[in-house]
Order: sequence, then C-alpha cells, then structure tokens
Amino acid sequence: MHLRSTLLLLLLVQAPLPGALSRQQRAAADRQALAAPAIPEQPLRPFAGDLARSLIMLAPIPAEELAAAAEAELAALVHAHPRRDLPEALARRFAGLVAALPPRDGDPRWRLELLSAQTPRLGTTGAGIIYCTSGMLARHVQTPALLDLLLARQIGHVRLGHVRRSRQADRLAAVLEPDGDAALWRHALGAGVRASTRWARYAYGPVIEREADYFACQLAALCGREPEALLDHLRSRQSEDAEARQRLRWLLCIRRGRVDEGGALGLRRFDPATGATTPAGANAADDGPAIIAIHGLEGGPDTVGPLLTHLAGKEGFSPTALYAFIWPNDDSLERAATFLGRELARHGLRDSQIAFVAHSAGGLVLRWHLAHTGATCRQAIFAGTPHGGSQLARQAGWLELLQFVGDRQGGLERAMGATLYDGRGQIRHDLQPGSLFLARLDAAVERDFPARVLRGRALSRTRALALRLSLGLVREALAKRLDAMPAAPAAQHLARQALEALRLPPELLRGDGAVSLDAATHPNARRTRTLEHTHVELIRHPQALTQIADWLATPP
Repeated sequence: MHLRSTLLLLLLVQAPLPGALSRQQRAAADRQALAAPAIPEQPLRPFAGDLARSLIMLAPIPAEELAAAAEAELAALVHAHPRRDLPEALARRFAGLVAALPPRDGDPRWRLELLSAQTPRLGTTGAGIIYCTSGMLARHVQTPALLDLLLARQIGHVRLGHVRRSRQADRLAAVLEPDGDAALWRHALGAGVRASTRWARYAYGPVIEREADYFACQLAALCGREPEALLDHLRSRQSEDAEARQRLRWLLCIRRGRVDEGGALGLRRFDPATGATTPAGANAADDGPAIIAIHGLEGGPDTVGPLLTHLAGKEGFSPTALYAFIWPNDDSLERAATFLGRELARHGLRDSQIAFVAHSAGGLVLRWHLAHTGATCRQAIFAGTPHGGSQLARQAGWLELLQFVGDRQGGLERAMGATLYDGRGQIRHDLQPGSLFLARLDAAVERDFPARVLRGRALSRTRALALRLSLGLVREALAKRLDAMPAAPAAQHLARQALEALRLPPELLRGDGAVSLDAATHPNARRTRTLEHTHVELIRHPQALTQIADWLATPP
C-alpha cells in the first residue's frame, strides 16, 4: 500500500500541471520559435523641426488626470458588469505581486477589481487599476500561476508607462485633429487608446507587448515564482499567432543569451599592431591572464579601442591578452550578461583569470554575470556605471528641445550633447531608477570581488550654477519660438505646460552628464575616484586611461 502511494505521488509530481507542456513539447516549441527570423522594430518617428510637437510629447500628464480617466473608464465597466467580491486567495496573490514592486515616486494605489462578466477579460484602465472578469477567473481555476503572470503583465503596462503613453496619444490626437495629425501622433507614440462602452482596450504594438511579457517574468522572479507558465502560454499559441511566436522568441533569447547579429558581437581579441579586433580563439585560456573591456550603451569596439590601445603601449601589460566584449546595443541587460557568460565558457576563459574594465551600462552587464553565475574575478573597474540607474530617456528629450535654441544659451546643448547616449530598447527600462532589473541585481548575492569605481563630474559647481541660471534663458527662447508658431490654442497650452515643467537633470548638474555621482557609487568598491570629465571621457580621456591602467597594474 505504501509503495502504491509512493508511485502515485511520483506520477503526480512528474505529470505536467493543467495548461503546462511536457519537456519534449517545450523543446520542440522553442526550436520553432528560435528558428523564426526576428522582425525588425519600427523606430519612433521623430518630430525634429516642430517645437510645439516636441514640447507636447514631453508634456507631463498630471497624476490626477490619469486617475480621473482611469476611474471614469472603470465606472463604465462596472455599470455594465457589476463588481463581485474578490476571492481571498487571488487578492493575496495580487498583493504579493504589488509588494514585490520596487518603490518609485508617484506610484499609484494598486487594486484589483473583479467584474461579473462571463467573457474572459483581463486589463487595466491605468492609475494602478487592474480588472479581471469572472469568465477569466473561471478559465484559470486550474492555472493560477498563469493568471498571476497575466496580472503581472497588466501591472507592467502601467509601470512601464504604456498606459500613460496611450492616454497621451489620445489627448494629443484630440488636440491635433484639426491638423489631421492624429494617426501620425499615435504611430509616433507607439500606442493608442480605443475606448468602448464595454471594455477599455489598449492598442499595444508587438514591442510593448513583449516588454510587458518580460516585466511579468522579472516580477515573478522577485516574488520567487517561476515564469514558465507564461512561456507555455506563448508556446501553445505560436503556431497560429506570429506575434506570440516573436514574443516567445524574444524571451528565449534573453534567457539563453542568444544574439542574432553574427560574428560582430561577442568576445573579440585586440591586435595592438592594427588596433582592430577579431573573434577570440577557441582556447583563449591558453593566453594566460586577460583584460576584458566591456562597452556601454550605444558603444562598441571604437568605444573601448582607446583604452585597449593605451594598455597595449604600457609597460607591464604586453604579456596580457586584451579583449573587447561587444554586446547588442539597446537590448536587455540580462540578455547581454548571459551572452557574456556563454562567450567566456565558449572560449575557455575563467573569471578568476580576468580583470574587467566596464564602462557605463557594461558594468551592470558584468555585475549580473558575476552575481548569477557565482563567479568572481581578479579585478573589476567600473567607469561611469549607473549602479543606481539613470534617467537617460528624460535627457534625450532635453537635448531635442535644446536643438531649437542652439548653443547660445549658456552652452547647455553642448554640455548635454557631449555626454548623452540614446537608449530606445529594453535597456531604457532596465536603467530606470527603481527598475525590476536593478531590483533583481541588488537582491542577488554577489561574491566579494575587488571593485574600483571611476566617476565623472561633467560640470564644475560654478558651471552647474551658471546652467541653472541659463534655464530661464532657455525657457524664454523656447517661448518666443512658440509665440511665432501658428499652433492651435490647445497645442500652445500643452506646449507651455511642458516648458514650465522643464528641470535640469541631476545627471548633468552633479554627474558626468548621463550618470549622477550617487548612482555611479558602488557600495562595495575598495576605491572610488571622481574626475572632472563627462560620461564618454571616462573611457577615452588620457587622465582616465592612466588611472585605469594604474589600478590594473596595482594588486587589489
């Protein structure tokens, strides 16, 4: 009897859960998804040359306006489908997801509403309001893990700004409708709102949907839950849904560190004679101690080339193999870190024989690799790494505005243009202060390794004060340009709202232009030095290169 019970228990453990796929089914589905060609992303359409539109695109929507719109849509839904009591188990699981969110300024009060409709629906009206119908709850009685991940996706649509952008597109379309620009704005913002009397439906594009997928997987990881149910959901749909196949493909590429750009990426050996890099050999470990330079956002071989050239010409470095690790720009940092681990293993390199020099976001790639493989290294030097995140997207908007006033207003455009990188893909979410990526990185147990930090201050205190004063001149110049434009009154009003909301970012006032001094600080660094240089100069300027070489030559 005991043996029968034991066998039955083993069968139950090995049997897939309802809605889950077997190991063989997953492997076959993953091969199908990875074999599909990647669909190139459609870039957002810029509005260069049109000051009013650029200003309106940055115009903040007050939290009160977002909340009022969300409550109004929910009220319409409740009128058609009255509320029902939320099951305690579902309420607890939803509360667990919300509790795992890293705190962020301006976070809404999250709540889950259960509506009485039998049609399976799950969505959000924004401002922290997620709704689920009785039909959706009934569908997932046997698959609560998938329901939790689908709820996490809706939280992601709010937290990642998808709903806000949809509201913005809707508002801008109404303002610019007389000019026939509604469709243009919706395309530029990548999302739009389609409201109906029954459901508030958001027309999200494929890129936004996959961002929500990854958000759900990351939030599940912070909660200690497995994301496999969501991948199974996409696996089961990919045969008849090309978008589901692309979404699955992207998640698998992140998980496996797979890249599609071919031999241009990965670990590359630096040749001091030519200054070029070539793919590393299969037995790179035979070369002895190695130094690997990792570029940052929008970087590449040219970014770390000056450093490698400098090291090749220094005494004491000639027997050391020099490498550059090239990873996909603008993509997931987790994907890049897993790719780094694969490359090191493929070429036989052990972390213990490597000294890393990582610039900008490359430092986060390195930290994720070390934390999630349990590896250590001879030494790690972080140059301008945003350990605490960076508001790069906000600065990109600033630079676009400053192009309208040129370099006359206190040198503000020159100061920012010399330091700014333009993040557009998943990385812009990963780098945001309070992102799930940074929360997972901080929660990981990092083994002790010799770390040194090089930070930059782009502006002296006097110069920073001068730029603060020049902000008034910038506003005045932009206001004059607005006055001369034949924009509609509503558009003028929104543009002026955006103009009044302009603030100089801390990354510029007290940082290297892309990363603030506080964000560049690593709590376990054995040595931190601040140079009067911009973000780019931290990996190019002779003073910075000399400091990096000295640290590499000095035992930690």
